[in-house]
Amino acid sequence: MRKTNYFFSRCMPRAVFLLGSVLLVFLMSLAACEQQTSSEGYTVEGKLYEVDQVNADTIGIYEFVSGNFVPIKKVALEKEGKEATFVIRFNPPDKEGYYWLALQISPPSNDGVFIYFGSTKSIELEANARNLLGSTSFKNSSQSEAVRYLISRIEQFKQSLQQASQKKQPLDSLYLVQDRFLDSVSLAMPQLKPLVSTYRSVPRSEIQGAAEEQYRRFSEAYFKTIDFSQPMIGYFPAYFNKVYNYIFILVSEFYADHLSILKEVNNIWEKIPSKSRNAQAFLDACIFAAANAFSQTQNPELLDLYLDLAEKYALTYPEAKHTVELKKNLETYGKVRIGKIAPEINLTTPEGKSLALSSLRGKVVLIDFWASWCKPCRMENPNVVRVYQLYKNKGFEVFSVSLDQEKAAWQAAIQQDGLVWPNHVSDLKGFESAAAKSYGVTGIPFTVLIDREGRIVAKNLRGAALEKALAKIFANAT
Repeated sequence: MRKTNYFFSRCMPRAVFLLGSVLLVFLMSLAACEQQTSSEGYTVEGKLYEVDQVNADTIGIYEFVSGNFVPIKKVALEKEGKEATFVIRFNPPDKEGYYWLALQISPPSNDGVFIYFGSTKSIELEANARNLLGSTSFKNSSQSEAVRYLISRIEQFKQSLQQASQKKQPLDSLYLVQDRFLDSVSLAMPQLKPLVSTYRSVPRSEIQGAAEEQYRRFSEAYFKTIDFSQPMIGYFPAYFNKVYNYIFILVSEFYADHLSILKEVNNIWEKIPSKSRNAQAFLDACIFAAANAFSQTQNPELLDLYLDLAEKYALTYPEAKHTVELKKNLETYGKVRIGKIAPEINLTTPEGKSLALSSLRGKVVLIDFWASWCKPCRMENPNVVRVYQLYKNKGFEVFSVSLDQEKAAWQAAIQQDGLVWPNHVSDLKGFESAAAKSYGVTGIPFTVLIDREGRIVAKNLRGAALEKALAKIFANAT
């Protein structure tokens, strides 16, 4: 039984996941606050055709950050009949980099082009307003034109892949054609090789044929074409998406636990120049993926992965806008992670006495959040009773925290289900319980297993998984 408001739906943007594809996730966060600039040393001047065919009055420059396009500067279009002109003067966050030019269209569109700013501080262009990506012509930016050509062709491949997938046709030949195209681009335009590498597909054999313990082999194969020292790739959604998909593959194909994933993430992240845009974008994508994976599966391992990554990000990038929200989530949920000391719980027993979790220090304890009205909880109770009887003489206890709101129903369920251990507490506040909030409980049944020192060793164990964990802990007990 679940409480419906998950913090991930509030703090993380939505993403699209296509395993093995090159789908660009253009997440237009047009409502975000514009960045403030102290001077305006760069200019984009353009002329648009067929403006009457689109519902747009403004055009803007955006920076891709944390999975979103964040506005840097927007201006009104100067319309005259079917045409329009615009001049955007702004100061980009970095002296050299790629920024996204797009119309603010209703309904929202993913159409737009990346513009390169470096030594050239003034860019001129012309485009059809109905298709910026496919039609933009740059008068004085060959680098921007090369990127536009690459992304427009990749979009065509994406559409072909989607059509073939819908028709259940084999995709190998399409991936081969795409890779040959990417080879040709790398040869013809070496300056694009770092970006090209982010679109490379990974052979399915590297995913399906690898055993769980071979995370490293897969990680090396997945990122072998990417040169993390190249600073430009961190500006593009393709790089963000590649990292995002990597986390999802580890979760969905390898069923990796959060510590194994965290180890692989750290191994890769340490190879990226510290404080670089690439390093920050890498962690951004990992956090985004962990949050979405947890939202979809409610696997507590993925919550711990999110929190560990969020902590790393907040410490490394304390001034980043994303850090504020991450710190809030760490404060709320970060205390209940594997390896941490379990937060204290001190609530009232059915007899009206106070009982603290810390009073059981020295024993292995299963903290069990449940309620009389929760059918899955009641179905799991016989298993909890069974393992309690197996290990109670070896130092095992159950500390039951009820999220009931009616004392009579709580007491009746204890008797009906034969919950014979003495450690039952509740403040009869449901999900507003102080203990539920402290442990970030959003659904029940929810369990936390702690060792004799009070450290969390596992979460949400049920059935055979709980018995297996206890058997391992007590294997050497006398």
